[in-house]
Amino acid sequence: MDKVFQSVFYLFLIMILFKLSKFAYRIIRERRYMKELAQSGMPYIDKMDGYQFEIYLQALFQQLGYKPQVTQKSGDFGADLVMKGKEKIVIQAKRYSAKNRV
Repeated sequence: MDKVFQSVFYLFLIMILFKLSKFAYRIIRERRYMKELAQSGMPYIDKMDGYQFEIYLQALFQQLGYKPQVTQKSGDFGADLVMKGKEKIVIQAKRYSAKNRV
């Protein structure tokens, strides 16, 4: 019975380590993507849609030391990014194409 318990314990431990490694890989990959995104230039930004631009701004503000959250796509009352700290900062982002200049 002791060997069965050890086998089950080791299997359980392997499963936990596997889940943790997948989680760590996902976090590392997301951070790398956000860093690359924050450093992208205007030609890349010009190809983004509105939501991709919000994610770009999130990455940019993260690189600047803020902790922004992208809001839901609808029902957000115009807020696209929210940065919480001592004060709450709400950002409404607009990314128009070259044809529709602001």
